[in-house]
Amino acid sequence: MSETGFRAKKQSLCTGALERVGAYGEKRFRGPFPLVLLCLAAAPLLGNSPPPAGAPPATPRKPVTDTYHGVAVVDEYRWLEDGADPEVRKWSDTQNARARAVLDKLPGVETIRAELTRIMAAPTVSHFDLAVRGKKVFALRRQPPKEQPFLVVLPALDRPDAARVLLDPNDTDKEGTTSVDWFVPSPDGSLVAVSVSKGGSEAGDVRVIRAEDGKQADVVIPRANAATAGGDLAWAPDGKGFYYTRYPRGNERPADDLNFFQQLYFHELGTPTEQDRYELGKDLPRIAEVKVEVQQSTGRVLCTVQNGDGGEFAHFVRAPGDVAWKQFAHFQDGAVQAAFGSGDSLFVGDIARPDLAVDEAEGARGIFHSLNDKLMSLPDTCEVWPGHLGGSMCGGPGMDLKVSSTIGFERANQPLLQMQDEDDFVRRATSALRPQPPNFENIVALNRGPLAAQSVEAHPLTPRQVQQAERDGALVVDVRTELQFDEAHIPAAVCITALRGGFGSRLAWLAEPSQPLVLVGRDDDDARDAAELAAAVGLTDIAGYLSGGMTSWREEKQPVERVERLTVSELHERWEDDRDGIQLLDVRERDEWDEGHIPGSIHRPYHDIRELPDELDLQRPVAALCSSGQRAAVAASLLKRFGASDAIHVVDGGVPRWIREGWPVER
Repeated sequence: MSETGFRAKKQSLCTGALERVGAYGEKRFRGPFPLVLLCLAAAPLLGNSPPPAGAPPATPRKPVTDTYHGVAVVDEYRWLEDGADPEVRKWSDTQNARARAVLDKLPGVETIRAELTRIMAAPTVSHFDLAVRGKKVFALRRQPPKEQPFLVVLPALDRPDAARVLLDPNDTDKEGTTSVDWFVPSPDGSLVAVSVSKGGSEAGDVRVIRAEDGKQADVVIPRANAATAGGDLAWAPDGKGFYYTRYPRGNERPADDLNFFQQLYFHELGTPTEQDRYELGKDLPRIAEVKVEVQQSTGRVLCTVQNGDGGEFAHFVRAPGDVAWKQFAHFQDGAVQAAFGSGDSLFVGDIARPDLAVDEAEGARGIFHSLNDKLMSLPDTCEVWPGHLGGSMCGGPGMDLKVSSTIGFERANQPLLQMQDEDDFVRRATSALRPQPPNFENIVALNRGPLAAQSVEAHPLTPRQVQQAERDGALVVDVRTELQFDEAHIPAAVCITALRGGFGSRLAWLAEPSQPLVLVGRDDDDARDAAELAAAVGLTDIAGYLSGGMTSWREEKQPVERVERLTVSELHERWEDDRDGIQLLDVRERDEWDEGHIPGSIHRPYHDIRELPDELDLQRPVAALCSSGQRAAVAASLLKRFGASDAIHVVDGGVPRWIREGWPVER
């Protein structure tokens, strides 16, 4: 039996069994859920009641065979899916009669009916699928005893009492079978596109209504939603039209295909739907599911197509002025999600550096207008997908490693985004700029130059070839995790993990543009990936990578070194026991140091460690610490590289943790 047929059979049983509940009000208990409640509630009262006499009514079998991927599947009950068939109605009535004969005799059934009626009719109001446009909050409102949720608009999130109804399908369908599938407000919130379907079919037509009074503002767009693949819609930035999913109409496809072959169209308000512009989809699979997104700040359109439910996705993009769509990911590529990034002006936790390739003041003014004229005009619910993560040289020190946020969260938590005066913004944005890497000009030239289509060459090396490359002047960079490096690494190697953000920026600080690099990963793939990341910051002289990773090095019994690890708490205990017994090297930036540091610590940013600082006593242990342990890992490896025999890596936090614990601090 098909899933749909089974579902239809169960529903008809439930409907008949609860028909009499209608005596207490409308027939609001149709469907399987109330029956489940009724049977569960009745279970304690049944005791050892004998089963009802007589066999259930017979259900004829009418086999239908379909072949999927070469496998024949027989469905004997598909005929039950046609609710309009007189034979199905007769079968349903017979099943209902039997169910009623059983359930009406249950002990306490009237009490159960009354209690369920009271619970289901309780005036509990809820809102869901919220969408914010300016000062308007649109939502679907669920309000028993109304059968279906309805569309409302609120003046604020905390004012549900002031909700105003825009479209209530219960007013036009007293049977409660008309429903809102979904809705999408226009960018300015003046209009709302609403998909409405009848009879539980999910075959939705889109109506455009005015947020001012709920009246229809445009023609109805038929067949935008269906139960097979759903539907979607996205407004153009000017609010004068929208992209929408469209199913075949009329005789465009055979009857069996009318709820498949979804395509993307564009509708301009005020024009007949017959003139809607085809966009995409004629060559898509029969079971394609289309989603569309418009970047409001640029007008670019993103279309994601799922190949049924198999987990395969294809992605297309089109910019204003483009003649055709550009496909940048195919089903076989494994790219399951795509979204528009927030560009290089706004990141999670901070904004862009204003001194990248331009005068810093000029750059700051450009960022101010990019943020305030475009990004900050977007609704609070708009997602932020940053082009860079924490550790990148492209943003400020507050950049987070989170891959997404929202406009509302960043607006509330970034002071620079709350500044309205351009001159104040420029002063603030340029006052705390950190130094640029030594090969920064090379990176800028690389980005401004022609597209480098060829990939970087990285060849496998044996352990002995790695040793020879180092003797010839290559820098050995261990790209594994900090823990793996601390446990065992090649002598004189530098620890810069490529398994989190910031690898390219840190490498750009430590490697000379003309210096060959030897990469050491957990395996060959790690090293090859790191080579591509190095090339992105202009470091393309790759002498090779250690074939087989550190495993091959250990198998040949080559020498290794280790780095001691201390947590912040362990460091504090050791420091309190003997402050002269351990030296502290704070490798954060100057502004972080000025905000608070451990008494007696020495300051040297990790990227400035070109030799052992003169202040260090080589006969005593030295602990490198930062704010999290990441930069301290690089610094500890540099200390070992330049001759410190007892270098310590402070992990699981740093100075901020020290300060939070209330331990001594100098400023």
